[in-house]
Amino acid sequence: MAAITFRQRARYWFDNTMSKGTPALVRWLALASLAVIVVGGTLVWLIDPTPEGTNVHRGFLGSVWQGVLHALDPGTVAGDSGHWWYVAIAFGITVGGILIVAAFIGVLTTGLDAKLTELRKGRSHIIERNHTVLLGWSDQVFTIISELVEANSNQRRSCIAILADRDKVEMEDEIREKLGKTRRTRVVCRSGNPVDPDDIGMVNPSAARSVIVLPSAAEDRDAYLIKTLLAVARSRDGQPGTCRIVGSVADPHNLPAARLAGGPDAQLDVLLFCGFEARELEADRVGARAQSPD
Repeated sequence: MAAITFRQRARYWFDNTMSKGTPALVRWLALASLAVIVVGGTLVWLIDPTPEGTNVHRGFLGSVWQGVLHALDPGTVAGDSGHWWYVAIAFGITVGGILIVAAFIGVLTTGLDAKLTELRKGRSHIIERNHTVLLGWSDQVFTIISELVEANSNQRRSCIAILADRDKVEMEDEIREKLGKTRRTRVVCRSGNPVDPDDIGMVNPSAARSVIVLPSAAEDRDAYLIKTLLAVARSRDGQPGTCRIVGSVADPHNLPAARLAGGPDAQLDVLLFCGFEARELEADRVGARAQSPD
């Protein structure tokens, strides 16, 4: 087996560093830009410390500042005059600025755009406390939100966090279209899977006042409810709290399993209604249980 050379080790380390994404690119390009400016400014300071036609000493910081101007603005080189060494170094700094500094600015802009896009996807964690968490999405969500807004009308500040497997912007637009302003209650939407404990952690259920599990549109809605309850319990990871978990099962035979999955904080009832009017009544009942102090 051939020995690994220093060049191969350095190349392997560099590849691993660059594979870490935009932050690694920003760091490398920032170092390269700084090296071009500092090295160029130092050469100017050593070779041509006094500008032609003046008796004023440029100084080290003044030379580095000239390097910054040449790197950021290629047009600065057009006004250079004096010793040909100074013009050559200034031209080299300008070329380095075009190749490296411009790339650094481009990568920084791309990384900022990617971060803004990530924020629009609704994958950031919320830090609210004593808020209400809605898991899932259905026609009942608008009725439940309106009931919670009415119940929180005497609160100075309240929040409803929604986690559903939908686009964050679409959820916010639909809520705004159906309900308009929610007065003192802020509605925060996050995109994620309600049966994934890691995704549920984004809405901070450990600090929530209540968690409402909305019924699924799937045929086996009770299985979805039990999975969601287990995910909520796992996301809380045994942390103490008085969070109330509210949900409804369709089949009375599944009620013991749902209560076991939800734990002592779960309040589960059997859903005996069907149809639009029944969904409205169930939403009113769920919202009332979530706000009940008992």
